[in-house]
Amino acid sequence: MKYIYSILILFTVMNCKKSSFVNSNINLFEFDTVIHYSKNITGDSISYIYNKEKSDPKYKLYRKIFESEYPKKLSEKSIEKELVEFGYIANVLSQTQKKDINFLFSKYVNDEYIFQGCIPVYRDILIFKKNEEVIGIAKICFDCKMLYIVGSNKKYSNLVDFSEFKKLNDLLKKEN
Repeated sequence: MKYIYSILILFTVMNCKKSSFVNSNINLFEFDTVIHYSKNITGDSISYIYNKEKSDPKYKLYRKIFESEYPKKLSEKSIEKELVEFGYIANVLSQTQKKDINFLFSKYVNDEYIFQGCIPVYRDILIFKKNEEVIGIAKICFDCKMLYIVGSNKKYSNLVDFSEFKKLNDLLKKEN
């Protein structure tokens, strides 16, 4: 039992982020296209992947995609190909959705320590493109209220408050 408590405390501390809210009104990315990749990943499928990754390296990559800060750089991998390979479904966002995404991601810089009591599972991933080239990635865990962003030089770690995650979730669930 001590082991389980130790692991929970470790994950909680690891998921802390220092924060200060600054009204930035600066675009996180200069994009012309946003593609939303999503997948329903259940607790059972996570357990299955943990067991399979011991014998199949493909599942280790899958776990990195949905659970870790991967990729570290845009140049590392072809993330879109990997997302499709692992069953993520792509949806190109409408002009209205792109404007709303840009607004949500440009309102504030949040660089605060936020205690998160769970391990993120990135079921929703936004790919930002400019002239057909991937310029940014935002991986989103709505359960933990966490973001992982690659490709922006702007200092950004999370949305301002948890209500922003609801707005983002509602926006991504809209039909085009």
